[in-house]
Amino acid sequence: MKNKYPPLVKTNHEPEYKTSPPLKISSVGTEIKKNSSVIPDGSALLTNTGNNSSLKTQGIDYIVHAVPKMRSGCSSDEEFIEIAVKAAQNSIILADREGIKSLAICFIGGEIYRGTCDPQKLAEGIILGVINQIEKVNDLETISLID
Repeated sequence: MKNKYPPLVKTNHEPEYKTSPPLKISSVGTEIKKNSSVIPDGSALLTNTGNNSSLKTQGIDYIVHAVPKMRSGCSSDEEFIEIAVKAAQNSIILADREGIKSLAICFIGGEIYRGTCDPQKLAEGIILGVINQIEKVNDLETISLID
């Protein structure tokens, strides 16, 4: 079961690696639509919390925005789970690449995204994907999964 969601491995052909330094996104393993300005489903985007943010006063410097696809836009629960897992894995890739030491990942797919997908199966998929992706990190020290 461990290999159901194998770790994502960058190819350096992803759009974020075409600039130096790389863009603050990770789209490894996603479907990139040609000439699209929309971040692909399954990607992750990094933003800072701003100088005057209440998050900043709590020691939170960045937010990684995982980009799942709504369940209603997927042909099956498995497709939805696979995209949510990739979003979590790309969050890990991005945080590690940017030198972030601690990352909290929300269980992507709250009811608004999850729709009719079984939350237990979604959580299991995300956990397996995260465990597999952890094997490929260099600098990330802590990953917390938040419900």
